[in-house]
Amino acid sequence: MANLEARMFQRGIVQPKDCTFHGGEQANNHVDMERIINVPDELRADVIDGVAELVQTFAPDVLVGIPTGGTEIAELVSEIIRVPTARLEKVPQDDKTNTFEFVASMERKRVERLGRVVIIDDVATRLTTLERVMQVPEIIGKAAGFVAILARAPEEERQTVPIYKKFLVERHIPEMLPSDSPLFRVTSAR
Repeated sequence: MANLEARMFQRGIVQPKDCTFHGGEQANNHVDMERIINVPDELRADVIDGVAELVQTFAPDVLVGIPTGGTEIAELVSEIIRVPTARLEKVPQDDKTNTFEFVASMERKRVERLGRVVIIDDVATRLTTLERVMQVPEIIGKAAGFVAILARAPEEERQTVPIYKKFLVERHIPEMLPSDSPLFRVTSAR
């Protein structure tokens, strides 16, 4: 796994960018998994295969990707393990947070009918978004597990969310990095 982690970071997934996490924390960097997911090469295949292996440990009946990063990952994993997906969409709230709902009644009914849900995301920070996804009525009581490519916050900084969690890579990436951080220096497209 260490080799995979090194290859991911060599792809330049940590980009300088002022942003606000879903929990309200300010950051000067963003983990851009699209630099892996949008390039159909050996690295993407290895990452998706790794996620698929973790997902299968939960024996899912349906996969739910957290929009937007987790949606495509769930679709790619679905092709490998032959488990259907149900797509969520963000619903912006007045307080600048998001809730989630299924994009169509067919998606909602699939979750209601099939049972064991595995939730997938690209990057997990404090698990605030996961907590909100688990409040979707059709998911309550059916979430068997959560899988993300990267956990960027240390465990003690993550929300306590009552679900089994697995991460392909766990690496603390502080919200604020110095401008000369080595994580910013590696930016190869391939």
